[in-house]
Amino acid sequence: MFKALLSRKQARFREQLYLAGITASMVWNMTPKKSDKALSPWDFVPDPEAETRRDELKRNVSAFFGMIVESGANKVFDVEGVRKKIVDKLKGKGHDDVEEVVDEVFVAWKLRREKEARDGGNSRNTDS
Repeated sequence: MFKALLSRKQARFREQLYLAGITASMVWNMTPKKSDKALSPWDFVPDPEAETRRDELKRNVSAFFGMIVESGANKVFDVEGVRKKIVDKLKGKGHDDVEEVVDEVFVAWKLRREKEARDGGNSRNTDS
């Protein structure tokens, strides 16, 4: 009974997102921009299966990070090296959007890389 009610509520919510997506896609498609890609209302409705996969990928990223930290308990880690290990391992398992997910999970790493790119790589180890 509960699952049926929850399913109905989720369907109603997706319908509301679709209706909002009609307006959003119309505004997007009518606004002059560099991108030639036209969006449909469904582009604004999240896919529950994709969200489930993404949540699982976030858990995998966190688990791999934990394993790396445990394997070198008292070491100072090269952030880019750890990031590369996580990305390579999960890309090898078929996750194409792993870099984006790693940036979501470890926002500070992304901000550090952006800062280093802006400063030309001169900010390394100066923010301690």
